[in-house]
Parts: sequence; C-alpha cells; structure tokens
Amino acid sequence: MFLSMEDSDRMDEREERQTAEEKIDAEEYLDDELMDEETEERDAADRKNKEDKKLPGSGAFDWAQILVFSVIPVVLFFCFIGRTIGVEGSSMHPTLEERDRVIISRLFYTPKQGDIVVISKRSELFPDPIIKRVIATEGQTIRFNFDTGEVWVDGDLLEEEYIAEATRRKEDLQSGVDYKVPDDCVFVMGDNRNRSSDSRRNEIGMVDERNILGRVLIRLFPLKQFGRVR
Repeated sequence: MFLSMEDSDRMDEREERQTAEEKIDAEEYLDDELMDEETEERDAADRKNKEDKKLPGSGAFDWAQILVFSVIPVVLFFCFIGRTIGVEGSSMHPTLEERDRVIISRLFYTPKQGDIVVISKRSELFPDPIIKRVIATEGQTIRFNFDTGEVWVDGDLLEEEYIAEATRRKEDLQSGVDYKVPDDCVFVMGDNRNRSSDSRRNEIGMVDERNILGRVLIRLFPLKQFGRVR
C-alpha cells in the first residue's frame, strides 16, 4: 500500500503532536513529584517542631527565660536607681500614711523646694530614716508666724494645700525670725505640722544634703493608692 505525500505529512504531524503531548505529560509528572517531595519535607518539619515543643522541660525553659528577662530590669533598678522604704508614724499625714511603702531615688538628684525626701540623721533620737518635705533649700530664708500658722520663704507666703493643719508648733524656733539655710543644706518639715519632729527641732535642724537618701517618687502600697507622690 502506497501513501501519498499529503498522507505522509499528516502522519508526521500526528507523531509530532503525540511526542509533544508525551513530553508535556512527563514534565507535569516531574513537577508533581517535586511538589510531593516538598510537601513531605514541610510535613516532616512541622512534625519535628511539634515534637520539639512537646519535649519534657521545654515549656519550663521558656517560662524560665521569661522570668529571668523580667527580673533583671527590676534588680538593676533597685541596685543602681532606686530602693523601697516603709513609712513609720503619722508626721507626713495626709500625704503619706503609716505602713505606706514608697520608692525613692538618689540618682542625679538635687533637692528642690516641695520635694518629699528620706533623711538619715543616724542619731539616738532618730536612729531610723525619716520622711519629710523640703521647705527651703540652700541660700533661702524661712520665717514663721506660729500664732497664725503662716510660713514664708524668701518673703513669699507659702500656699500649702498638702498640710494637715496650720503650722503652730514652734519647737526650738521663734516667730518673726529669719532663718537662712546654709550651703548644701535643706530645711524640712512634715506635712502633719503639729505632730512632726523636723528642722524646727535642734536635734534635726538644717539637714546636710549628704544625709538625704533619696527623693520619694512612687507609692507602691497600698495598691489602691499606687502612683506618683507629690
């Protein structure tokens, strides 16, 4: 049987199409194989990760890391920046009450009028640190009128909204006398003026700044009053 030239060409075209289709099928098969391998690798990696998470102690280790990184900043703060101290007595009422706990800091501190500070006099009368408010700083002059309960600093009458009552307890001072604060010293009083031992007493007097342990920053306890102390 003899084929015409036209029939021969058609057969050649069919063979070429068949060859091309077989080639495409082979490529698709290889792609499927590669995708299957990648899927298996991902599944194996996921299983390994899940197994690692289930290893004994792995959860405890994570919690230990969290705890360490949480504690370190607190330790550094109390070692180099601040410390806590408890309030004893009622001399700072109504600003601070007995058994309140506060954070103080001495870092880069320069005393300013109105600051609440912790002082260590280390005397027989005051063996423990005391908390008072700075009323005047070095170079300033303070004057009292114990009859009216008024306090002046550098000739200006103080408006003291933080005190429990007017300053009528004079201790070792006198009304109408100017008391100048020496260099590197402060004059301090408690906010509960008539129930506070402070710079009005000779045993405390003008406080050397070197005896200031720090400024009161924050009240820690009680928690319902947590916050900055003014």
